[in-house]
Amino acid sequence: MRPGLCAKRRPPRSPAPGPVQLHRLRIEELGAGRARGPCVRDSSAFEVVVAGGGPAGSTLATLLRLGGRSVAVCDAARFPRHKICGEFVPPAALSTFAGLGVLDAVLARGPRRHVGMAVISPGGTKVLGRYGDGTRGLSLRRYDLDGVLLEGARRSGAAVLEGARVVGLSRSPRGGYEVTIRRSGGTEVLSAQVVVGADVSPTAWPTSASWSTESRRGGRGRPARAWPASSATSWPRTP
Repeated sequence: MRPGLCAKRRPPRSPAPGPVQLHRLRIEELGAGRARGPCVRDSSAFEVVVAGGGPAGSTLATLLRLGGRSVAVCDAARFPRHKICGEFVPPAALSTFAGLGVLDAVLARGPRRHVGMAVISPGGTKVLGRYGDGTRGLSLRRYDLDGVLLEGARRSGAAVLEGARVVGLSRSPRGGYEVTIRRSGGTEVLSAQVVVGADVSPTAWPTSASWSTESRRGGRGRPARAWPASSATSWPRTP
């Protein structure tokens, strides 16, 4: 040290900040850099958890969000994905798409426009019919349709959990239900006041439960399942 100079002590450096750990749900809903629409809260508690992100589940999630409910949609698949289907969309569905805010996105996929339908019996009898008033339906791949509807649910503010298989359902000691999901990173538990099964296979769901079932197809279609039994009819509706 040169004569006449005083040694100055530098203030100690503050330690480098450690890694910030975000809740896994928060990270995935932010989309890892992809445009995912409105961010959801970083909590695993929701008013409604919907199992199944197909047309039924994603439509329900969007409608619930439009009504101000917090919703999570879980699906074991990752979208878009191919799915075998008749790819038939009747004209009445177009007004539903408009109400969900996805009609323009559906039409942008370039669906074929059909003017009627043909019903063929096992014996070979054919009945051909056209829609009235010149209306037309759509023919659209589920690869496109399901992706549009699920993205609409995400934009509405629903938490969309892809690659998340529901593997368990139990009552919570705090009230409501605990839904166990399995993803590549392990298992997680979501809490909900109402759980709706909009999936194809109910094998992961309790067989002893008293599900509330309602079919709008005269009992011929597979109805959705809601837990608890009274939830489907007692859930508050917004005016």
